[in-house]
Amino acid sequence: MDSKNRTRRTPAKKKKPSTFKPARAFVIGLFLFVGVVFINLLNNENLGEISEMQQRIDVMDDRIAELGRENEQLRTKIISIGKDDHLIEKVAREELGLVKSGEIVYKMYD
Repeated sequence: MDSKNRTRRTPAKKKKPSTFKPARAFVIGLFLFVGVVFINLLNNENLGEISEMQQRIDVMDDRIAELGRENEQLRTKIISIGKDDHLIEKVAREELGLVKSGEIVYKMYD
């Protein structure tokens, strides 16, 4: 009966030796730091290009806005010409150089 009442002892667990090595951590940290600095330098070199491209985009945006205003003016002119016969005749004479049949054109030179 004594053998039944005995509790079993488990052997004490041995602690594993620490695998942390300060020299290894320092080298890994140094590589990470150098990598971050290198990536940062590459990005700084591209900043000039990015700035130049942004300026080109701004110039093109201004040109697009200017052409949009010009298109709107031309649309307005087209609509007004289509509604007014006298304006159609004026544009035909002044911008296209057309004349009515039987008219004689006199050109004056300075």
